[in-house]
Amino acid sequence: MFVSAAASADQELEGAANGDWVSWYSTFNSSALVLGYDPKTKFGKQLAAGRPWYRVLTEPGILVGRTEPKADPKGQLTVEAIDAAAKKLHDRKLLKALKTFPIFEETSMLARLQAGQLDAGFFYVVEAKKADVPTVPLTPVYKYADYTITILNNGENQAGSEALVQYLLSPQRKAVDAQYGLVPLKPEFHGDAAAVPSALRSVVGAG
Repeated sequence: MFVSAAASADQELEGAANGDWVSWYSTFNSSALVLGYDPKTKFGKQLAAGRPWYRVLTEPGILVGRTEPKADPKGQLTVEAIDAAAKKLHDRKLLKALKTFPIFEETSMLARLQAGQLDAGFFYVVEAKKADVPTVPLTPVYKYADYTITILNNGENQAGSEALVQYLLSPQRKAVDAQYGLVPLKPEFHGDAAAVPSALRSVVGAG
């Protein structure tokens, strides 16, 4: 089974030139991009007190983490969010500030924030909630990751993958996901319906 925060990851695995790993995928969950912060730092305290995030992020000396936009969907959403906010707010300082935000591996961002190495960073709601990191929404901009799910071709445990897809798309699981900031979506199917295991076709929206 393969879950991604962007359909582009599935598309990169489609076709003979890419190994024919993916023949289909469905969107099933969504999570908003937010700004997580360390409430112990000077800038974190400003965010906690309600000062607009776009004002705080342009303060001299603030350390804001983000991920690589060319390699990580969250990094790309971050760039899109800052660009959209700068346009809506007519504030070019945000675009200048973005260039100063260091880029880190996705796997290290939360640890750096929790260790006090960052004042703030861009995360999905689900990440922040699981780590108990306080956040603020990126109002007036709203960016979301649409999560996709599929079963990789020639995987070692097809039966187990099918059972896990059934579970992740079940009504019971959707209720749990909502507690962590995931918004359950009606599955939107893409690809070859004939390649979907028959027991899953109605579950993933393939018919």
